[in-house]
Order: sequence, then C-alpha cells, then structure tokens
Amino acid sequence: MKRSPLLYLMLCLPFFTNCRFMEEFRHMDTPVVEAWFPGEGFQDGTQVQEVSLIFSTKMDRNLSEKAFSLTEDALEIQGFFTWDEKKMRFRPYLGFQENKSYRLNLQDTAEDRYGNSLPHEWSANFFTGEDQDPPFFISAFPTDSSNITDLRQEFTLEFSEPLDQQSFIEAFSISPNLKFYLQWMDTSVIFHPLEDFKPGEIYDMTISKSLMDPWGNPMDRDVNLSYKVPVREDPVLEYLLLTSSGTPLLPGEIHPGVEKDDEITGHMDKPLNEEERLNFINLLPDSPYNVTWDSNCQDFTLRFESLHWEYDYEMTIMDEKFLLLVNGEKSRPPEVLSLSFCADSATGNPQILSLNSALGAIDSSTAFLDFLFSRSPAGEISQFAFMDAFGIDSSVVSFVPTEYELYHGTLNPEPVRIPASNESLIRIHLDIVDSGLPGVITFSLSESLTDTLGNPLVDPWTMTVNQP
Repeated sequence: MKRSPLLYLMLCLPFFTNCRFMEEFRHMDTPVVEAWFPGEGFQDGTQVQEVSLIFSTKMDRNLSEKAFSLTEDALEIQGFFTWDEKKMRFRPYLGFQENKSYRLNLQDTAEDRYGNSLPHEWSANFFTGEDQDPPFFISAFPTDSSNITDLRQEFTLEFSEPLDQQSFIEAFSISPNLKFYLQWMDTSVIFHPLEDFKPGEIYDMTISKSLMDPWGNPMDRDVNLSYKVPVREDPVLEYLLLTSSGTPLLPGEIHPGVEKDDEITGHMDKPLNEEERLNFINLLPDSPYNVTWDSNCQDFTLRFESLHWEYDYEMTIMDEKFLLLVNGEKSRPPEVLSLSFCADSATGNPQILSLNSALGAIDSSTAFLDFLFSRSPAGEISQFAFMDAFGIDSSVVSFVPTEYELYHGTLNPEPVRIPASNESLIRIHLDIVDSGLPGVITFSLSESLTDTLGNPLVDPWTMTVNQP
C-alpha cells in the first residue's frame, strides 16, 4: 500500500514544531544594550558621523528601529539605519551640529529575534562642543581645620572634573612656604610635602578662582583651607618586659638573668614617627639587635643577636637608662673545670693535671684523658665541636686519639668525679708512645668549642705539663 505525501507531512509536523520550541527555549534571556558610541560627555561634532548600539544578541531589526529615536536639543531628527550582526547604526540625514545636546532613546518595545523584549527603556546623552560648566572644589583629605600630626602628611584635593595643570600651579599657594610636588590623578590633585611641617605652625592653603578646566572655564570662587600642626609632646615609655623571665625592667636598676639572644617587649603611650623610631634605642657597648613595630607604631619587640657573657650593657630608651647583666643560665658558656690523665686504660686510676705538673711515667700503650666542663643546664657539650677544637702539641710523647666518649651515667674506668647536672665529661682514648726524653706537652681547646645551645668558650683554653 502506498503512503501519500500528506501522510509524511503530518508525521513530521510534531518534529518540526518541537525543534522550533527548543530553539526558542535556548534563547530566553532578555536583550540588553552592552555598549554605545560615541559615548557620554563632550564630543567633537566634526568627528561624529553616526551613533551605534551594540546588543547582547541579534535583534528584530524592524521593531528595534521603530523603538529608537535620536533628539537634537529635544527635537527628534531623522536618518537611516544600517546593521552589522548585533550592532545597529543610525546616521542623521543632516549630520551632527556643533554645540548641540543629543539624546539616544530606545523603548522597551524593542525585541530580539526570539521575541524577548528589552527589560526597560534605555537612554544616553552626549554633547557636541566644549564644556561650558566651571570646575568646582568637592573635598579635601585631611578635611579643613584638621590637626596634622604626621610631619610629612599628604593632601588629596578632589574636584568636579579634570583640571588644567598649569592653571592649578598658578592658582595654588601654601603659607608658610613649604617645598612640595603635585601628583595628578584624573579629577584629584595629591599634594606631597618635600620637607616637614613645623610644629606650632598654622598652614593656610589657597586655591584661587583663576583655576580652570581644560576648556578654560574658571572656578567661581576661591578655596581656603587651614591646618594646624600641634606641638608634639615627647612619647612616654609605659613598660618594658624581659621575655625570657617575664621580668619588668625598671630604669636605673641592674637587671641580671639576661640571655645572649633575649627579647624585650615594650609599649609607648603614643605612636612614634619614623625619625623617632630610627633613633629609638642606644646600646653600650655596641652589639647587634633589631626592633620590630606593630602596625600602630606603639608596641615593639627588641631582639638581641649575640650579647657577651657576663657583660654589663647600658640600654637607653627615650632618655631612660636600663642596666642589663648577661648571665642567664641558657647563655652560660662551657668552662673547663679539670683535666685528668690516666696512663694505663686497663688499670684506671686517673689523676687530675695542673699547670706545669709532671705527666709521670708511661708504661702502657693506651691511655685516656677526661675533660670535665661546667655548662648551661639546658645544653650539652657538642662532641663533634669538641673533636674539632681539641689539640695536643708534644715532641716527646706521641698521642693518637682513637675514640671520644661523652659521659651518660657510666664510664669504665670511673672518672675522678662524677659530673653534676650542669656539667659534662668527655673522655678521649689514646694510643700513646713515650720517647723517654724530657719535654713539654700542651693540651688545648679553641674557641670553636660550643655547647648544643651555641654558647662558645669565652677564651681559648690551654694547659702545659712536663714530661721529666
């Protein structure tokens, strides 16, 4: 049985209807004017040939043209339209005239190709000619009659429109005289002083009405601003606190227990300016430190880097003197308390050596030395630092270190004295050969010896003994 063409058409009709519905469903957004030309403000009438609107989507050209109008000084003018995709152009038959006000208007009856209307009526204005409105002063920051506490305070002067720069330079004055430079920012001028305002003075700024905009329109009145620079009272130090102990620091008193890398925190009763912060602290004898300030320039932290053990430091802040004694336990340097020698590692019986004492007969090939140190309770002698710092100078007895041991509760043979909690003992095992000749032996430790807190020997250490 043959099917007629009419039957095929009836079967396909729902399909075509559905496709059109889907197409319209995908374009339900309302159209808007995204841009227009020549733009707001003042335009050169000899350069403007047409106006144009750019839409967010392709428009129904007929409805859009009917919804559009252009007026010249409130009178509608005629012209013709051209289109380029989403851009609609309108060119008046008689062109544009100088010194005329033009208004573009598009009613909300304008629709896109899918029947979506403009959400609301749209309009814009421009003027073909020069600006005839005079500029006027809007505001100053800081505001008029303010007190100026920053001796290099900048001022921002805001106007209704851009200015002729040369006319501003001629119209502006400040008394008493002050060196400055000007920065131009669209409709504002920023005044930057090149020298300090003087405390106790009143500064008067004047902008005369000779100030003009780029089109030669002058202001209609002078602008007068006045600022007082009060005499600044000296800042007062309200408190100082030693961080390591939490101890308040008082002027004129000696404060012991300071660590070599201690911190001090303090608070001023008012913010300090840059010059005051630069000359804030004096430390004698001189030693490295740094000071950091919080954002309000009142709270500060002073950090020492390497104060010397048992030094007295005089710290001056705002004419107040504080005396600091560096003898905090964490900064206590290692110190050699004794050196013991055992001529025979097998039998033991080490003896404490003293300067120029006799080492005695050596009948064994192995011996040991015991160094006993005092140190910070919070640290320990660094074994590797000891190995680098230790030296023996001898022309009569050959000493070859074979092993280093740090006392941790037991050593065999036992040392002359068990180290206390703030002491360390290091044993050096030696291979030894005695030439049998008399001479001098020198044991030494260089300043490179440090504990685990970084505290070094105060001075190099040596001990000389005799070999009869």
